[in-house]
Amino acid sequence: MWARVKGEAENALLRMPFGAAYMFRPSFVRPLHGSLPRAAWLRILYQISSPFFPILKLLFPKHVSTTEELGRAMIHVAKRGFGQPILENWDFRKAAVQES
Repeated sequence: MWARVKGEAENALLRMPFGAAYMFRPSFVRPLHGSLPRAAWLRILYQISSPFFPILKLLFPKHVSTTEELGRAMIHVAKRGFGQPILENWDFRKAAVQES
């Protein structure tokens, strides 16, 4: 159900008369610099998975990123736009590198 609702919201935003609208679809995002999720179960999940992050990033480079990469990508897209309105994890990792 959440995917349907998210898809409807994205489509509604894309139909609005903005100059441009961009949708970010992150996969696994590792929090950095003290940023943590509010949900206790997610904080526990991140604490458990934290030592494995480098391995996950090696095995699944297109699906793993950090809060810093996500933030840099959002800044890049806000300043310069992007070639497509929907950015998957691997797209915004490319945009983050361009912003660095």
